[in-house]
Amino acid sequence: MRHKAVKIIHDEHRALGAVVRGLRYLAQQAEQGLAPNYRLLWTMVRYVVAFPQAFHHPVEESQIFAVIGQRTNAADAVLAELREQHHDDLTLLASVIIALGDMEGGAPGAAPRFAQAVDRFADLTWEHMQVEENVLLPIAEQVLTPEDWTRVSEAFAANGDPRFSAADGPFRLMFQQIRELAPGPVLRA
Repeated sequence: MRHKAVKIIHDEHRALGAVVRGLRYLAQQAEQGLAPNYRLLWTMVRYVVAFPQAFHHPVEESQIFAVIGQRTNAADAVLAELREQHHDDLTLLASVIIALGDMEGGAPGAAPRFAQAVDRFADLTWEHMQVEENVLLPIAEQVLTPEDWTRVSEAFAANGDPRFSAADGPFRLMFQQIRELAPGPVLRA
């Protein structure tokens, strides 16, 4: 079960990473003066706001962070950092949303602000996923029991793969819309 849970976490990270990478690409294009596809951008932003907050982060915090925190104090600093990043994620996304709205409304200088906001969010996302995969998961492998891994696997499996069969239809539809609307180099999940 441990390997199944880790695979699901990696798959969710890859799906989120593909959308973030595509968002960054489109933000850079907008900054260079290319006409943005606002429908696509808003769908991507809705996805990076909603899926992690509704599914991914709650399962991480309740099924992995909490159990690790109960089993060892050695991970307290990394758990605090990751929880803080979950919160910072929302703050950075608020900046992305405001800048995207400004850009769509034709506000002067909005495209560079949007690109900068997306860059800050993307950098945090990459850092966060790296810490989870390279620091937290190895700790989890040391302290979680087979029963814990079964619960983690079941909780993440209930999310479904957001690219294909997310538990909640709107996320599946959102990812499908992103794939359909995105130009070739945007999504590589």
